[in-house]
Amino acid sequence: MNSDNPTKTVRLQVKAELVAACFTPLLTKGIRLMACLECSLKELLCDQLGLAEDYLENRIQTVFLDGHPVDDVGRATVGEGATIALSAAMPGLVGAVLRKGGPLAALRKDITYSSDSTGHEVCDGSVTVKLFNMTTREIGPLLLKRGVWLKGTELREIFDRCADILSNSCRQAFYNDIPISIASLMERIKSEDGILLQVTVD
Repeated sequence: MNSDNPTKTVRLQVKAELVAACFTPLLTKGIRLMACLECSLKELLCDQLGLAEDYLENRIQTVFLDGHPVDDVGRATVGEGATIALSAAMPGLVGAVLRKGGPLAALRKDITYSSDSTGHEVCDGSVTVKLFNMTTREIGPLLLKRGVWLKGTELREIFDRCADILSNSCRQAFYNDIPISIASLMERIKSEDGILLQVTVD
């Protein structure tokens, strides 16, 4: 594993409303996930991260890979450290132009992603995934359950911002599989550089 992989694990069992209320800013900013790379974007999203193929085909209308719009998720290659942005339909002309495989895709041909795969596979790689609009609610819980990497200070910020909601919506908290109170957890994590956070919705 990479030397900067987290050695501490935090697991939260929460009510569904806590995910949208507390984790949307993190999901939009970007969450770091472990993955086997290189692979196609479709393989990453469907086979590794668990998105249904029809959801990717019909619900995800705009896909960016390292800042470039993607039309064919089956041919776009994801490498180590890549950043992926996913969005449901966006309004207006901008949404129409950026829509994957849309009739206006030719208008952005100079910035559309093209693959330059090296063919080298690494199964302890990482990617950053950013979610926008409805995907934060629809995909966010799936990725949080799988486990995301973040710094202790980032998790502490979430706890500070959502203290009232956590007191009512967090069923249980675990630190390295040991039950712990939110107050104690906040003290334990603040100096940690890497944490694997898993959030289960009940």
